[in-house]
Order: sequence, then structure tokens, then C-alpha cells
Amino acid sequence: MNKVMNGDKLAAAMERFRTGIEALFAGGRVEEFLRFAASFHHYSFSNTLLIFIQRPAATCVAGLRKWNEMGRWVRKGEKGIAILAPVLVKKKFTVIDETTNTEREEEREVLVGFKWVYVFDVAQTEGKPLPRLVEHVTGESHADLFDRLAAASPVPVRLGDTGAANGYFDKLRNEIVVSPHLPGNMRIKTLLHEIAHAVAHGRDGEYRDDAYSMGEVVAEGAAFLAAAQLGLDTAEYSLGYVASWGKDLKAILAAGEKMMRVARQIIERVEKTLVRQQVA
Repeated sequence: MNKVMNGDKLAAAMERFRTGIEALFAGGRVEEFLRFAASFHHYSFSNTLLIFIQRPAATCVAGLRKWNEMGRWVRKGEKGIAILAPVLVKKKFTVIDETTNTEREEEREVLVGFKWVYVFDVAQTEGKPLPRLVEHVTGESHADLFDRLAAASPVPVRLGDTGAANGYFDKLRNEIVVSPHLPGNMRIKTLLHEIAHAVAHGRDGEYRDDAYSMGEVVAEGAAFLAAAQLGLDTAEYSLGYVASWGKDLKAILAAGEKMMRVARQIIERVEKTLVRQQVA
């Protein structure tokens, strides 16, 4: 079961993924899934969907060994949640050293396939209580979250005139401007949206070549996912915004991996900033 999947098994896995997406459309569960995905920013979009299909009530999943390391054990008789894990092997390559113009061998990891692995939800385990990693970020009022996000931004942030917009990311000046007239939580949501643009579509952004409409889908989707991690529910605004720019639900879900990667980078920046502030 843990061997690298052959062509038939990989095709079956992709079919499982496709039918899962179709079920979301047919059952009107897209919003439910996007809310669910906000809790799983460390997993790929496809694996998040697989978890949702098998255990929609899941809140925190990990492998058997990881749970044991955290002082928790899977209860007897619990059924694992199947997800896909990459299989990497080390291979040697001959490369040219540009400094000496000589050949040398270099070892790299190469993706050779995927395999099924099994994870378990926290509700299937017992043992030590889990630490709550982001509880200290927001507090109840979110009063200081804007400043924390501004400190974690990859580009400078300032309040200023934004015209008819709530905010914008200026690629030429490499800065974010947010309207000072927005109420607190909307100001935070707007900053998350513009940080997502800076991460995804800035000078070194992985998705800087996105079409404008898709850029808006990715930025707002990532803002929604990151906000949920920080204890802020922006669904009432974000889901409508994403739908208005994405138009087609399949196109929106096709951008899911981008949203999750950008949201993950934002959360990692926030966590690193918190560590630096605590050390200082």
C-alpha cells in the first residue's frame, strides 16, 4: 500500500480528486470547503480536498509518528485518512562549475511518483492537549493585528489616500497603501489582500504573471485563508469577492493551490515576526 503508485493507481487518485470537486459543485458545498481549507494551510489543495471528502469534521491531522512525538496516540480501531505524499529519491548529476569550468557531481532529490499515506484527525487521538499556536496573535478585539501584519509584510505599509479602492499594492514603489477610513477588521482584511498581492505578484512573486482577474482571486482567497488562521472570519466579504472575479467555480478551485501557498507564506511571515518581537 505504501509503494509508489503506478500509472493505474495515479489515474485512480486523480479520478478521486475530480469526482470530489464535482461533488462540491453538485452539493453546493464550495463555501463549506473553503472554510474547511482555512484550517489546513500546511497541506496541498488536493490533499485538503481528500481530507474533506473523507472526514469533513476534521480540524487538525497528522501521521501516526507525528502524533506520538506530540504525546498523543491514535485510538484503537480508528480509520486513517488517505492522502498523497511525494516520493523523492536522490540522484547524481554532472554539472559544470562556472567558477573553475570543470565538471563535478551533484546530488539532488528527484520526484519519482506518489504514494498513499495515512493521517488521523485529533478527534481520533488521545493524550496531551495541543498547543494553540496563534491564540496570542489576535486577542478578542484584533486591535493590534494590523500592526503585526504590517511588520510581517514583505514591503512597506502606510495609511494614505487610496481613491475609490480600499487599498492597493504599488509595484513600482514597492509599497502597500491602505485607506485610513476603513473600520478595524476591514482594514486588516484589506491589508491581508494587499500583502497577498505583494507575495504572489510582486517583483519576485511566484505568480507575478497572473492575469488581473486571477490575481484578484488568488489574493482574496489567500487573504480569507490567512485571516481564518489568525482568528478573523472574512467569509461574508471574501467569498463574494472571489466569486465576482473568478466567475467560474472550476476556475476558482483550480486556483486553490496558489491561494494556499500564498496564505502559507503570509502565516509563516507573521509567525517569524512574532518570534523576533518576543526575543527583542
